Amino acid sequence: MKIYVLAICSCFFILLERVCCQAITGDHVASTLDGEEASNSSSSPFNVAGLRTNRLSKADIRYLESIKGVEIWISDIVNCFAIISNVAIMMVMQRHKSSSVPRVYMTGLAACDFGVGVCALITSLQDRNGCVPKTYRAICKYTYWAIFGFETSASMSAALIATLLSIDRCIAIRKPLTYSLKCTVHRAKIFSFGVIVTNLLVSINYPFRIEVKDGREGGNVRYSFSEFTDFGSIDAYRKIFNGYEFLLRFAIPLFVMTISNTWTLVIIRRQVKRREAMSNGMVQEFPKTKYLTTTVGVVVIFFITQLTRAGYLTTALIMGLDNRGILLNALVDMFGVFLARFNSVVNIFIYYIFDKEFRCLMIDVICCCRRKPNAVQKIVMKFQ
Repeated sequence: MKIYVLAICSCFFILLERVCCQAITGDHVASTLDGEEASNSSSSPFNVAGLRTNRLSKADIRYLESIKGVEIWISDIVNCFAIISNVAIMMVMQRHKSSSVPRVYMTGLAACDFGVGVCALITSLQDRNGCVPKTYRAICKYTYWAIFGFETSASMSAALIATLLSIDRCIAIRKPLTYSLKCTVHRAKIFSFGVIVTNLLVSINYPFRIEVKDGREGGNVRYSFSEFTDFGSIDAYRKIFNGYEFLLRFAIPLFVMTISNTWTLVIIRRQVKRREAMSNGMVQEFPKTKYLTTTVGVVVIFFITQLTRAGYLTTALIMGLDNRGILLNALVDMFGVFLARFNSVVNIFIYYIFDKEFRCLMIDVICCCRRKPNAVQKIVMKFQ
């Protein structure tokens, strides 16, 4: 029942945005820019996050506005589904009769992805700063970059928790006898909580580095743009924060996941060869380690969805603000952010495809029924 109510509320939210914001189109931006020179175009960006339109020409801003108009509606649907799907994952994890280390990490990952969806949905509404009441626009002025910081924190935490899950599965297959002593549920909860709190404390720097300024009005619309504060203008601090985000959101997770999963697959291959040699060349099954296939799927999807954003941040670290007036850079930034948010949606499909027990419990959640633990085990046994 909770899933259905949440789905209905999300659809209503998108419909309400569509009705209230249909008057806000690229024509407002075009009319505002028609009487201006290209050199002054940075003073009339299309949304609160005006940093990305700095020094773009009138034609580039119109083109970027049209792309953003399509992307923002697709993002709304993706963000709503991210909220619903991750609530469903957390509900499924609660239905297990016992907790385990992978389930703790998967629950933490779902909680972080849920936070990404919520923050992205709020940011999407704030981007339409001309189609909401004046009072709410004033609130957006002081909360936009704080919400962006929370989203960044949730995304970094999700990447690191996925890394911990990958390491856990590697230890489980490499040291199966000592795994239960080294990797406990209590330690997994401490690691997950520590990762979330640490990233949250670091990511609150965004409101201190960037602030929203009011622009002039065009028709009934007040445009806003963002500027770096005196603190945010310090190049050393900006590089420190960008480097921290790049390392913990992309570099470290990608590097560690690559090593741990490659190591895991090598160990599995060696075990299969050893079993074939002991059984006179007969083909043997891969050793069964729970959630191993699921973890590999999560890692592969993480690589696909995060590489674009990682490349953009790498360029930002090297070139600083010198590339902000380039249209291609703005498009890569927009596409990278969208793919990074899309990562919070796909995990439920990976769990549903590769985890039989999750599939059974997910059907129960959708059908709003609760089976007894023994009944769930019997259903799982039928698939095996």
